[in-house]
Formats: sequence, C-alpha cells, structure tokens
Amino acid sequence: MTKLLPNGQVDISSGKTLAYLCGSPMVSTILGRGMSGPSAHVRGVIKGFQMNGWQVCTYVVGDMLSPSSSKVTDRITKSRLKLLFNDLIRIWMNIINQEICYRKFLHVDWVYERYGAFQSLGTKLHRRGIPWILEVNGLFFSESLNDRKSIFLSRLEYQSMRRACLECDAIVTVSDGLARALCREFGVAREKILVVPNAVDTDIFDPSQTQPIREFTDPTIGFVGSFMPWHGIDLLLEAASRLKSRGCDIRYTLVGDGVMFERCKQLCTELRLTDVVRFVGNVAPRIVPSYIAGFDICFGMQYPRKDGILASSSLKIFEYAAMAKPVILSQVEADQIGFADGISCFVVNGTSLEELIQTFELAYYNRARWAEMGRKARELIVSRHTWSVRVKEMAEGLKAILDRNVKIGSQ
Repeated sequence: MTKLLPNGQVDISSGKTLAYLCGSPMVSTILGRGMSGPSAHVRGVIKGFQMNGWQVCTYVVGDMLSPSSSKVTDRITKSRLKLLFNDLIRIWMNIINQEICYRKFLHVDWVYERYGAFQSLGTKLHRRGIPWILEVNGLFFSESLNDRKSIFLSRLEYQSMRRACLECDAIVTVSDGLARALCREFGVAREKILVVPNAVDTDIFDPSQTQPIREFTDPTIGFVGSFMPWHGIDLLLEAASRLKSRGCDIRYTLVGDGVMFERCKQLCTELRLTDVVRFVGNVAPRIVPSYIAGFDICFGMQYPRKDGILASSSLKIFEYAAMAKPVILSQVEADQIGFADGISCFVVNGTSLEELIQTFELAYYNRARWAEMGRKARELIVSRHTWSVRVKEMAEGLKAILDRNVKIGSQ
C-alpha cells in the first residue's frame, strides 16, 4: 500500500513510485467488476510493477463505481442518444479526474495511464515535468466505425487520442501492428513506442490449484473471450460443422459474451451443432481458470479487423497456456510468444476456413500429445511470460525512451 503524506501527496522516500491511472468506467482492479480482459490486464501490470520494487498508487475510475453501475456487458448499445450521453459523461469526467490526479500525484516518479476513450488523466502531471506513459490497446474511434458501435463522437475521440499520443512521453502497446497504426494515423515517432506483449498471473492460472469444470467428457476445444468479430468464432463454428460431417468427434465449449454472441448462437442452430457446442455465457473471473482446466485444447485465433489492424498478443492465449493447454493460434501469435508448431501449439497457416479446418483435423488426430504439449506451453509461460518478467523488461525499455527524451531535450 502506497503511503500518502498528510496533504494527500505520495511519499516516495522509500523508492520508485508509480501512479497507475485509468479513466474508463468499464475497467476495475476489483475482481468481478468491469470488463474481464482489460481488468485482468490492469491487475497484472500493477502486480508486475509491485513485484519489481515499485510503490504503486492507483486512480482507476471503475473501482470507484458501485458494483451495479460498474457491471458491464460486451454487447454494445445501438441507441445513438445513449452513446452520445455516454461520450459527454466521459468528456466531463476527464476534466474532473485530470484535476484530482494532478493534486494527488504531483510527487510520483512516473505516471502510467491505460488510455480510455476521451481520457487523458496524466496531462496536467506531464505538464509539470512528470514522465507520462500512455498504454494504448486499440484505436477506439476506428473500432466504433468498423467493428462495434461504442462511441458516437468518433471524430472527437480521434482528436482526443491523437493529442494524448503526441503529448505523452512514451507509448506502450501490445503489437507491432498497433504500433504501425499509431504512426500512420497520428504521426507518432516509432522510437517513442514500446511494444510489450501481454503476460499472465501464473498464481491465478495454475492447473495444480484448479478444479476443472467440464461441459463434455469427449475431446473439447474451448474458448474464453468477448465474441468480437476478430476472434473468429463464426469460422470456428463453420469448421466444426465440416469436421462433424467428416466424423471427427469433437466438442466445443464457448465462454463469454459480446457483439457476435447472438449471431454465433443462431449460426450454431443453423449448422445443427447444438449437440456438440455449449454456449456458457459470461462467468465470474474467479472460475475462468476452472473452465479452461476443463478444456482439452484452446482456440486462440486473432483475425484482422475491418481497419486492417491485426492486434496480436491476445491475453487469453497466455491464460490458456498457463493452464497447460495447447493452443490453436496464428503464426504471428506463436512467434511473439515463442511457441513451436506441433510442440506447444498448433499453428493455422493463414486466415481461410480451409486452413482452419486442416489445423483442427491435425490437432484432433494428434490428441494423444495434447497433455505433453500443454505441459511444455506452461513451462515457457512460467519462465518468460509472467507479469513480473514482462514489467521488468517494460520498465527497462521505458527508461531508455525517457532517458533519450531527456538527452534530446538538453541539446
């Protein structure tokens, strides 16, 4: 717990101090609140800094809301009036939260902010000379136009995000594809961006401490996530239909919710797959490891979004592997993590349905090796992809960027 002085400022006498900020109401460090994936990422980054000797003080808006108001679903509203109202609330809250953060965190060493739509809480602290690091996980203005209608004032969000990305001292993002998009859209200098893949809390995702929850006794391919278009669940169902007709006795357990959820359920019925596919829906974060433990192999594909961005480094892939499950994934994801095809994962060599079916068949006929492949996957995760390891590498990379900024500024 970070110690505060009587005036409410942070006491940094004991070492490095970080202010972790997030203005999104849909993200929380409290288990069971907020969107599960982003919230797990926030908790992981904070824990990683703490394990590397940093004092971390937080200002996470989702933590301050009541459980009922912070409870969210990934199904996005279609009401234009409600979207506009939500945007105006975000803009208003950003002004208030900037001032609160400025007063509270004037003496921290670094400000680390997870960017949310219309949010730039670290702006005033940055203008007082405190390094402001911005974590960017997507182009929200683009997603709202192409994949999910979550923002009404898209153009204003573009300007807000552009201003924050250009003004901050360093940017952290999860993939080279997203880094290139930031350079292309906003003119951000590439040397300002640090690509930091996801990681996982191996204390939470530990198969030796988890009781499996199984929906089927037969070989099962599982998925946990938000049913976004780029997750390819519709393609998974198309592949399942073809494999069923070929006599492959595979079951599918799909956990989560999202904009594609109802469409996928309808497709499942149309393809006559209701006997082999189980839609579980949203579950409490604390039992996600149990569901993964009940899978035999996991589906972790990421497909390009409508704006062309392939935002790799899916958090769920790290969680699957930490639970000692082999993963079906793209070559980009395998390379980023360090997985070897046929050793700790099955790689889909392309984005077509036929290529996915071929990989599913290959995995099915090699199912006797799944347990050993999963064991090797977890070994790699524990040694190279915990939050402690990831944040140590990230802090070193950020220090190099900040030091370079100081050197340039002194010339």
